[in-house]
Amino acid sequence: METRVLQMLRRNGLPQPERQYKIFENGRFVARVDFAYPHWKIVLEYESYRHHTGRIASERDNPRRNALVALHWKPIGITAQDIRSGGQRVAAAIRAAARHP
Repeated sequence: METRVLQMLRRNGLPQPERQYKIFENGRFVARVDFAYPHWKIVLEYESYRHHTGRIASERDNPRRNALVALHWKPIGITAQDIRSGGQRVAAAIRAAARHP
């Protein structure tokens, strides 16, 4: 799926993000994210229905996302539907987040 996300971003005229990017705060590991645009502090996460639904996923993902937001990172979720539909919603969200540092 990572390859399909990268293709979607490229088709929408976006630069290639860093893959499997590790985020640290004061030397402490915070998260490894699917993709990141570090200069914009934007995180892209592919949210599969298999691994990102239900109570266990919420208990795992929400604190992690909150920690990223607290460090001023802007998380943007990507679903299979985003990829199937061409990714314009995701591209617009990335461009909007990049304009507001």
